[in-house]
Amino acid sequence: MATHYKIVFNGKIAPHATLEQAQQNLAKLFKTSVDKIASLFSGRLVVIKDKLDKDTAVKYHAALFRSGAECEIQEVVSQSPAGAESAQSDRRPAQRPGIANNAVPQQDQAAAACAPLPTPESSPQAPDEDGQSMIAPPGAVLVEPVKVEPLSVDTSRLSLAEAGAVLVEAEPVPEPEIDTSSLSIVNSDKQ
Repeated sequence: MATHYKIVFNGKIAPHATLEQAQQNLAKLFKTSVDKIASLFSGRLVVIKDKLDKDTAVKYHAALFRSGAECEIQEVVSQSPAGAESAQSDRRPAQRPGIANNAVPQQDQAAAACAPLPTPESSPQAPDEDGQSMIAPPGAVLVEPVKVEPLSVDTSRLSLAEAGAVLVEAEPVPEPEIDTSSLSIVNSDKQ
């Protein structure tokens, strides 16, 4: 049996994005118009990419999430041509880590098949190769905020004028002196 993964999208927007941002980012990502991308946000389940290996599926998932789309990675188990299993085995739910298929009730197997696989962002964090550095989970406070004392600014010398008050008196502008004595009018009705 061969196992591959597919990326599915049902129109959910990531918490860090708005609908407009997600549509514009996906249009850039897929190099198409926002109008074509808008149809993906209809609520219907759409397969974005199929027949991927696990690493590539995780990369696609991360890129789509950064663009504002909440996608899912689904595992697809396909029967090999020489296999003698029935077509029903192709629809087996994806086995989630830590849960055996026989431990999932029959009605929940379909939900288990659609559950996203763990991504590097959601997996428990382990130390880096040096054994000291760690990656904080999303939303963690990395640095405690420093309390800043408010500034004391003296505004006692400032005042406000009433609404409609004239703030500055306009200076009169002298009328320009233009000498038109050297100008003449020519009659253009000569025939």
